[in-house]
Amino acid sequence: MVAEHYKLSPRQKQIAHYLLSGVLTDRELARRMRTAVGTVDKQLLRIFTKMHAGSGAEVLYRFVCEAKRIRP
Repeated sequence: MVAEHYKLSPRQKQIAHYLLSGVLTDRELARRMRTAVGTVDKQLLRIFTKMHAGSGAEVLYRFVCEAKRIRP
């Protein structure tokens, strides 16, 4: 899976799951994860770095491509 390929931590996988579920704001992610918005921001930046992505939309695109087994 994509998460394993990019070596996402359990917390980063959780954030990715919420992104895939349609939760797109940092504030909403923080509320659902019961953490600070700053923590979510830092984790998102780490995800972007690991996945060589510039945005949450690009992260989502990579997950969708992998699910459909197509090359991004």
